[in-house]
Amino acid sequence: MTEAAVYFNERLAGTLRKTNEGEFIFSYDPPYFTDASAPSISLGLPKSRREHQSPVLFPFFRDCWPRAIPAGSSMSCST
Repeated sequence: MTEAAVYFNERLAGTLRKTNEGEFIFSYDPPYFTDASAPSISLGLPKSRREHQSPVLFPFFRDCWPRAIPAGSSMSCST
């Protein structure tokens, strides 16, 4: 499994994981999720307690996710 911290406007917003099976999972960080002033990072990834799962990389992350990313790395995406 590969995992990356996702920052939105320089604030930790959540975690993006790629499973060994190739599925992508995004989940919001609890403090970010509970902050009413913190927006969803993307229309396709609305703030939710549930994990967002996809067999392909979410479009929002296409320009951010490198082909190879070391475990424990972080990345930053902004609109």
